[in-house]
Amino acid sequence: MHIPRKTTAIIGSGGKSTLLRALAEELATGRAASAEFVAAETATGKPQVGTSPNEDCPTEEAAGDKPSVDGGEPSTRRPAAKENAIVKAPRRAHVIVATSTKMFVPDWCPVLLDPTIDEVRLALSTHPIVCVGRIHGPTGKIDAPSMAFSELEAAADYLLVEADGAKMLPLKAHAEHEPVIPECAKRTVWVVGIDGVGSPISQACHRAERFAQLADASSTDAVTTEMVAHVLEAEGLHDMVLINKVESDNDWRVAERIAALCTTPVVAGSLWRKEFRCLR
Repeated sequence: MHIPRKTTAIIGSGGKSTLLRALAEELATGRAASAEFVAAETATGKPQVGTSPNEDCPTEEAAGDKPSVDGGEPSTRRPAAKENAIVKAPRRAHVIVATSTKMFVPDWCPVLLDPTIDEVRLALSTHPIVCVGRIHGPTGKIDAPSMAFSELEAAADYLLVEADGAKMLPLKAHAEHEPVIPECAKRTVWVVGIDGVGSPISQACHRAERFAQLADASSTDAVTTEMVAHVLEAEGLHDMVLINKVESDNDWRVAERIAALCTTPVVAGSLWRKEFRCLR
């Protein structure tokens, strides 16, 4: 999954908060930043990381050994990126998580409530990940920050935003007031919990009536792969889908049927197992 620098919005259900933590911890190691640097420094000027037409689902060649610049075999030649690039040591990247859930950020991660931008920068000087938000009065939960997302974006390498809620259900549709996707977002990932397929819409979906309306179904009907794909396409809020909790052979068959009906890149797998592959 390619996460561009600056702002990425996470929407949907079935693992948003888990994905936020996984992405934050991965990006904070600096491995993603280092890979992008190497790609930009090749002698040919052509990226060597994620070079397939769909950069979110690189080909086997792009993901593994690459042909050398003179056409030699990968087994006898070093990859071109290593031959022609000045490879810098991985560094820690700064990640800001704007989220409504504190429980999924690391215990050592500072949680700043209604901070100034100077306070955010100070926290980032000693911590690679900082969570920013505010207390929502009626509920007492952490809500999206009052500070402009563009201001937060300028303070860090990456800004990850949880742009809606789902009440812990595997699937959802969106009300008119959601999701709150920052205008500066360069990627919007819709998370889908595959465990919702086969269950009644009324039990598996947040905003069940809206989901049923978009799927042209009754709220008592069981969720089908066609319904999931139709809701995704009808709302059109994303540019990438992550199908989560895909672990069994049957799960993979279901995920593949959903992906076949989508028009955006689709990644499927298990955040718990840390195993994924591109389906589209």
